[in-house]
Amino acid sequence: MPIDTTALRKFQDVWGPVIDAIPAVLDAVAKQADMERFLQTKRAELEEADKKINKAFEEADKRLSSVNSEMEQTMQQREKALSDISDAKEIRANEILAEEKVRAKAVDEWNG
Repeated sequence: MPIDTTALRKFQDVWGPVIDAIPAVLDAVAKQADMERFLQTKRAELEEADKKINKAFEEADKRLSSVNSEMEQTMQQREKALSDISDAKEIRANEILAEEKVRAKAVDEWNG
Protein backbone atom coordinates (compact mmCIF):
# COMPACT_ATOMS: atom_id res chain seq x y z
CA MET A 1 0.00 0.00 0.00
CA PRO A 2 1.53 3.25 -1.13
CA ILE A 3 1.61 6.20 1.33
CA ASP A 4 0.11 9.41 0.01
CA THR A 5 2.74 11.89 1.16
CA THR A 6 0.77 14.86 -0.16
CA ALA A 7 -2.14 14.07 2.12
CA LEU A 8 0.29 13.48 4.95
CA ARG A 9 1.92 16.89 4.35
CA LYS A 10 -1.51 18.58 4.29
CA PHE A 11 -2.33 16.83 7.57
CA GLN A 12 0.97 18.03 9.01
CA ASP A 13 0.40 21.59 7.73
CA VAL A 14 -3.12 21.75 9.22
CA TRP A 15 -2.58 19.84 12.47
CA GLY A 16 1.13 20.43 13.06
CA PRO A 17 0.63 23.84 14.77
CA VAL A 18 -2.18 22.38 16.88
CA ILE A 19 0.00 19.47 17.97
CA ASP A 20 2.90 21.85 18.62
CA ALA A 21 0.63 24.05 20.79
CA ILE A 22 -0.52 21.18 23.05
CA PRO A 23 2.44 21.48 25.50
CA ALA A 24 1.82 25.24 25.81
CA VAL A 25 -1.90 24.62 26.40
CA LEU A 26 -1.13 21.98 29.05
CA ASP A 27 1.31 24.39 30.69
CA ALA A 28 -1.29 27.18 30.67
CA VAL A 29 -3.91 24.86 32.18
CA ALA A 30 -1.45 23.84 34.91
CA LYS A 31 -0.62 27.50 35.62
CA GLN A 32 -4.32 28.34 35.78
CA ALA A 33 -4.90 25.50 38.25
CA ASP A 34 -1.96 26.73 40.33
CA MET A 35 -3.37 30.26 40.24
CA GLU A 36 -6.80 29.02 41.35
CA ARG A 37 -5.23 27.15 44.30
CA PHE A 38 -3.21 30.24 45.19
CA LEU A 39 -6.32 32.44 45.06
CA GLN A 40 -8.30 29.98 47.20
CA THR A 41 -5.51 29.98 49.76
CA LYS A 42 -5.41 33.79 49.81
CA ARG A 43 -9.22 33.98 50.12
CA ALA A 44 -9.07 31.63 53.10
CA GLU A 45 -6.31 33.74 54.67
CA LEU A 46 -8.34 36.90 54.10
CA GLU A 47 -11.43 35.34 55.66
CA GLU A 48 -9.38 34.27 58.69
CA ALA A 49 -7.87 37.75 58.97
CA ASP A 50 -11.36 39.26 58.70
CA LYS A 51 -12.56 37.00 61.53
CA LYS A 52 -9.60 38.03 63.69
CA ILE A 53 -10.23 41.71 62.98
CA ASN A 54 -13.92 41.36 63.82
CA LYS A 55 -13.05 39.54 67.04
CA ALA A 56 -10.56 42.27 67.96
CA PHE A 57 -13.20 44.94 67.33
CA GLU A 58 -15.70 43.04 69.49
CA GLU A 59 -13.15 42.79 72.31
CA ALA A 60 -12.29 46.48 71.98
CA ASP A 61 -16.00 47.34 72.05
CA LYS A 62 -16.48 45.26 75.21
CA ARG A 63 -13.50 46.94 76.86
CA LEU A 64 -14.73 50.36 75.82
CA SER A 65 -18.19 49.61 77.21
CA SER A 66 -16.62 48.45 80.46
CA VAL A 67 -14.43 51.54 80.70
CA ASN A 68 -17.40 53.78 79.92
CA SER A 69 -19.43 52.06 82.62
CA GLU A 70 -16.62 52.45 85.15
CA MET A 71 -16.17 56.08 84.17
CA GLU A 72 -19.89 56.73 84.57
CA GLN A 73 -19.84 55.14 88.03
CA THR A 74 -16.78 57.19 88.95
CA MET A 75 -18.49 60.38 87.79
CA GLN A 76 -21.58 59.52 89.85
CA GLN A 77 -19.38 58.84 92.89
CA ARG A 78 -17.58 62.14 92.28
CA GLU A 79 -20.86 64.03 92.09
CA LYS A 80 -22.05 62.37 95.29
CA ALA A 81 -18.74 63.16 97.03
CA LEU A 82 -18.94 66.81 95.91
CA SER A 83 -22.53 66.97 97.11
CA ASP A 84 -21.55 65.41 100.45
CA ILE A 85 -18.68 67.89 100.79
CA SER A 86 -20.99 70.78 99.99
CA ASP A 87 -23.53 69.54 102.55
CA ALA A 88 -20.79 69.07 105.15
CA LYS A 89 -19.48 72.61 104.52
CA GLU A 90 -22.97 74.03 104.93
CA ILE A 91 -23.53 72.06 108.14
CA ARG A 92 -20.15 73.15 109.50
CA ALA A 93 -20.84 76.78 108.57
CA ASN A 94 -24.16 76.59 110.45
CA GLU A 95 -22.40 74.98 113.42
CA ILE A 96 -19.77 77.74 113.43
CA LEU A 97 -22.52 80.35 113.24
CA ALA A 98 -24.36 78.71 116.13
CA GLU A 99 -21.13 78.49 118.16
CA GLU A 100 -20.43 82.18 117.52
CA LYS A 101 -23.93 83.05 118.71
CA VAL A 102 -23.38 80.97 121.86
CA ARG A 103 -20.01 82.69 122.45
CA ALA A 104 -21.47 86.09 121.81
CA LYS A 105 -24.28 85.32 124.26
CA ALA A 106 -21.78 84.03 126.83
CA VAL A 107 -19.62 87.15 126.39
CA ASP A 108 -22.71 89.32 126.79
CA GLU A 109 -23.65 87.45 129.97
CA TRP A 110 -20.16 87.86 131.37
CA ASN A 111 -20.09 91.53 130.51
CA GLY A 112 -23.31 92.14 131.67
